[in-house]
Amino acid sequence: MPSDARQLPSFPAPAPDETVYSVFVRSVIRSGLLEEVILRVLTGQRFKYALNGSIPGYIASIAYHVPSGHLFQDPGYIVANHTCFPYFTFFAPASVRHELFKKTTEVDHISTIRLSLGLTRYPIPAQPPTHRYCPQCTAQQKQVYGFSFFQRQHQLPGVLVCAKHKSVLYHGCAICGTYPIRRHALIPGCCLCENYAPLPVVPAPENLEPLIWLARESEYLLKSNGTIHGTPRVAIKNAMLDKGMCKGGLVLPEKIADAIDERFGMEALQLLGINTWQGARPASWLRRLFDVKQRDLVGKPAVLMLLVLGSVFRSVKNFEELHEGTGTVSAPVAHAPVKLNERLPGVLQVLVEKDFKLQNVMDHFHASYGTLIRELRRLKATVPLSPKMHKKLGPILEQVRADLRAGKPKNAIMRQYGLCEETIILIELDQPDLNGVHRESARAATRDNHRRAVTKFIQENPGAVRCDIMTRLPGSYDFMARCDREWFLKQFPTRKKAAARQRTPRCDWEGFDRDKTEELERQTVEQCAANDCPVYLSKNALLKKLGIQSRYRMNVDKFPKLSEALSRHVETYDEFVVRRITWAIKQYVGTDMILSMNGLRRIARLPAHLIQEKKMLVAKMTIELDIPVDFNSCFAK
Repeated sequence: MPSDARQLPSFPAPAPDETVYSVFVRSVIRSGLLEEVILRVLTGQRFKYALNGSIPGYIASIAYHVPSGHLFQDPGYIVANHTCFPYFTFFAPASVRHELFKKTTEVDHISTIRLSLGLTRYPIPAQPPTHRYCPQCTAQQKQVYGFSFFQRQHQLPGVLVCAKHKSVLYHGCAICGTYPIRRHALIPGCCLCENYAPLPVVPAPENLEPLIWLARESEYLLKSNGTIHGTPRVAIKNAMLDKGMCKGGLVLPEKIADAIDERFGMEALQLLGINTWQGARPASWLRRLFDVKQRDLVGKPAVLMLLVLGSVFRSVKNFEELHEGTGTVSAPVAHAPVKLNERLPGVLQVLVEKDFKLQNVMDHFHASYGTLIRELRRLKATVPLSPKMHKKLGPILEQVRADLRAGKPKNAIMRQYGLCEETIILIELDQPDLNGVHRESARAATRDNHRRAVTKFIQENPGAVRCDIMTRLPGSYDFMARCDREWFLKQFPTRKKAAARQRTPRCDWEGFDRDKTEELERQTVEQCAANDCPVYLSKNALLKKLGIQSRYRMNVDKFPKLSEALSRHVETYDEFVVRRITWAIKQYVGTDMILSMNGLRRIARLPAHLIQEKKMLVAKMTIELDIPVDFNSCFAK
């Protein structure tokens, strides 16, 4: 719970699909309070940038500080209905979607959430720096609600037009600038100048249809609960197989790039800022679209997936309906999702019940393809190849198995035989030990390659040392240092270690101890022989006079002689009192003074009760030294 328990007395009710930032702006305008005041209460921050973006921060804090009964009191309602979270997680597995949704409603700083959503990997800004709006939408909003506001479907990446009115979006005034204008809280359609001139996001293209389709389908993603596919990339790939965009089981990125160019056109792609080609090669995101090794939680960026879907399907809804027609509909989302790090209970039994069809098993557990494969490999489960796969592979099956056992790289195998990685995985699952054998063989082959490179370098450079390997063969050096260190060190002659030099002590402790002991003896004799008032010879006093108090405390074992001398010369307080009284009595010798308690107390500089305790000593010394004593004192009695 936030530490600040204050709540706003009022806060505007959100309109449908209104962004959190827009509600905040209306709150500033209606209340007349400063932005900083409302922000301090809602988020504890000074600047409204915390509320900008497709997914604002401090959602849990906002839900706590709005008035009672407000719709924003439910953080889940804010995330689902007033942010772009559903859009970014549409293609994610249900388990990941559920976990990220929960984290977004609980934390204030969502930088880690944005990383998990893959927003940093978007080819275009996933969170537009300006706030966009449609003039026709604002006009309708004023008629229905009496005010205008920013809609979340206009803030999605790649959305440049309004899907409802089929017109380009605007994001500010040509004179004043883009929203937020000079840090002022303004609703769409308002600015600081008298002559408001709407500023379009992009120049109006000749063909708006591709951008309208993208805006319409983006809004579909935003207002849905996620795809019903366990692995949407697999379903897209199957559709591409039917359309002849694959060679064998390998997807051809060149054909996907051509299909996207044909569907959307170069003008729309340039306005979006997305490239499908890098020179003569397809763009890297197309080449890696179906890479199973990519461990991205939410899959590829949604805007890229829409472009791929648009080249194959009429719409996202058509993509979903096609999946329903196959009879492999996922179980209802209400089932508890499987966490990423949680093992799949009873997976072997389900595998048999589903007739070894991996897609059905994935849908049963709501798990991703990678999660299922990892669990099957851990259990060393056997998934026999289907007759159709046997017929498809034919004589190359045994050749592929032999190459895998020999440790040949899987990429080389796929290129040689025209296979995709999923086919390689199915071949490995048919013989559970094949994956482990391939790993060991590949590791041994990698080690031997690095050893040959190092041996060859040493032969060509007889005087080479390890630093030369690190400079000239950095990859081999790194591998050897991590995985083959013992063999690597044997290739170089052992260097003779230089004899350890005996460092002379910085201090001659023995001589220092002797000198301080002699100084202590001399000072003690002088003090005892002097006729001055005796001083208490405590350990601290003697060490302080020698000037080595702290040095002695830290190095007691270095001063054996001084310690022995201190034990002889240090006196107790009772001995000191006796010595002081004795000295004070001797001051009466040869004088006409009469010894009394007050006179002795003043000369000895001791309290009366201490002298009272030693009255027998005083009486004895007065008799021996023939000193007259006041007959009224305790010493006379």
